Amino acid sequence: MIKKNNIIEGSRATLMAWGLLCFFASILTSCSEEDSTVNEYENWQSRNEAFFAEQYKKAQDSISAGSRNWKLIRVYSKVSDEICTSTDYVIAHVISQAVPHDEWNGSYAAENPEYTDSIQMHYRGRLMPSVSYPDGFQFDSSWIGDYNLQTMIPSNMKVSNLVVGMSSSLMQMHVGDRWQLCIPYKLGYNTSTSTNVPAYSTLIFDVTLQAIGKPGKALPVVR
Repeated sequence: MIKKNNIIEGSRATLMAWGLLCFFASILTSCSEEDSTVNEYENWQSRNEAFFAEQYKKAQDSISAGSRNWKLIRVYSKVSDEICTSTDYVIAHVISQAVPHDEWNGSYAAENPEYTDSIQMHYRGRLMPSVSYPDGFQFDSSWIGDYNLQTMIPSNMKVSNLVVGMSSSLMQMHVGDRWQLCIPYKLGYNTSTSTNVPAYSTLIFDVTLQAIGKPGKALPVVR
């Protein structure tokens, strides 16, 4: 009798415990359903693909309309006769450039960085706009505060050490140019996560090329 009563009492206790567990689980579930936390990166790949396609179309339309402030820069690894898709290009919006368009005479031959060069540049990197970051989450920057060349300190980097979309773009810039770059994720970090940058992220950079350093030659001293 003692064993039977112990089993019955134990069964009742177990049922009560399960009942309480289910009760609290239902409360937690209902709370999670009402949780207003934003998943910043939900459907991130498809959203980034749609965003880049929209920006690419905007650049194409602007170029077709005669604008000289937009460029589509093909990744350097693609030779001229290869078939390219939109994600083989970086979208460049020219904010300012060393030589204004109206001063070009066809003989302008200012130096561009080469793949083996080092460069000094100012840069600020953001992700595409999202719910919490309408201007795009800023994941990296060489300056703090407002853009001011008198107070900003450039960073020294090797062209070959940068993501392929950035390298391809820099090799088309001249010292003094300031461009906004929109780099598709395939030319950025692709399917990999890098520090504050999730996989499949379009990279948006504000870049000013400050100086070029050839192999064996030092870049200007940063003050």
